Amino acid sequence: MNKTTTAIVPRKETESLVPDAVNMSMIAKKLLDSGMWPKFKNEAQVFAAAEYGRELGIGPVMSLNTIFPVNGQLSMMAGAMLAVANQKAGVTWKVEAWTAKGCTLIFSRPGFDPLKATFDETDAKEAGLLGKDNWRGYSKDMYFSRAATRGVRKIAPDAILGLYSIEEMQDVIMPSAEDIKEVKTEPEPENEKKKEPEKETPPASAAEPKPTPKSGTKTKPAEQAKPAITPVKDDKERVIENIKAMLAEKTFDPKHFKIFLYDFAKDHKVKFVERNQFKNLSFHEGDYNDLQKLLVHFGYMSDKYLEWAKTYQPQVEETGGTGEEEPPF
Repeated sequence: MNKTTTAIVPRKETESLVPDAVNMSMIAKKLLDSGMWPKFKNEAQVFAAAEYGRELGIGPVMSLNTIFPVNGQLSMMAGAMLAVANQKAGVTWKVEAWTAKGCTLIFSRPGFDPLKATFDETDAKEAGLLGKDNWRGYSKDMYFSRAATRGVRKIAPDAILGLYSIEEMQDVIMPSAEDIKEVKTEPEPENEKKKEPEKETPPASAAEPKPTPKSGTKTKPAEQAKPAITPVKDDKERVIENIKAMLAEKTFDPKHFKIFLYDFAKDHKVKFVERNQFKNLSFHEGDYNDLQKLLVHFGYMSDKYLEWAKTYQPQVEETGGTGEEEPPF
């Protein structure tokens, strides 16, 4: 067979299957043309999924079988996340309880204390999941998936690089407009119809002169909006928790690392940290999308931090940028 006809090149055990972008592009086109992965709309999506899989240590075909774009973000099947955590971090797990109303898994990782992760009916109810078709028909499987991803994210954030599971992305992160309406109308459909016209007129005319009758109308709509807003806040908290866990694993000084990120941002259009009301640098004041980038590229940023730390001076947070090359994101 003529070796020039294939994009897959011979490699050593430690080398990647696709060592450069040209080969990756050729493979992505071939895989897309096969028509076996209809969830991918174009070659760029295939390329992104295959590259993400390569960073996780899995090949292109396995990547497309387990990593899909959902709501504009790559996500991975829960079972595949368990496999990656096992291969990259030696994570193992066992089932403590698993029924149609919840699942509890116990995770182990060399050098870490055992971790128990539970996702039960109460969690599903609070997240507004019980009315969804997949939860009504496959509740036991869904509870296992959620318990698995909850545990993996806490015990091995460095292995999954900030990935969310497909089940999480479909159910929580970006609910459709129809899903949001269902969450709003199911509890008190009649009351909502009455509140909607009041919501349009009072704020525009007399929000302050009549505080008593409007205090009720302002409070309840805010509570109804929570199903659409809370998940985003929860997701940011998860990302921050994962970043802090990776900092602890690297034994980096969080305060110095935040100063480095603040300094780094002066030369790059990112916002990892910002000063809070107490004038302290905080991840919670950072941009959610930028924090996700930090989690995905934590290895790169760690190397830059170590270089920066060699010449760190207390005044660096108030002076100049790093003047380095563009980061890979």
